[in-house]
Amino acid sequence: MNKYLLLGGAGVAAGLTYVLRGKTTKRRGIQSSSNSAPASSTHDDRASLDDAGTTNEMAVQIVRKLRDDAFDGSDEKLATALGRPVNEMRSWFDHSLTVDSDGLMKARGLAEQRNVEIPHELG
Repeated sequence: MNKYLLLGGAGVAAGLTYVLRGKTTKRRGIQSSSNSAPASSTHDDRASLDDAGTTNEMAVQIVRKLRDDAFDGSDEKLATALGRPVNEMRSWFDHSLTVDSDGLMKARGLAEQRNVEIPHELG
C-alpha cells in the first residue's frame, strides 16, 4: 500500500513539474518576443490588426467610441475595463503606439456587452 502511495505521489510531482515547466517556457517565449519586437510600437495605419482587416486607425476609432459612449469619455475607466495602463490608452489615441489585437478584441467584447454600436467599417 505504501509503495502505491509513494508511486502515486511521484507521478503527481512529475506531472506538476511538467505543467509548471511548460508555463515558464511559454512565459519566457512571450517575454522574449515582446522584448525583441519593439516594431509593434511603430505602425502602419493600413496594416491589418486582425482577420477582419481592421486597421490601426479603425481600431483607434472603435476604442474611442467605446470610451465616449460607455465610459463617460474617461480614459481611466476604459483603461481599467481593458486591463491596460492609462498611458497605453492615451498612446493609442495619439497614434504613438499601435492598438494590439488583444486590446481590440477586448474593446469589441466590451462594446457588445455594453450595447455600443460599432460599425464594421468606420470612416
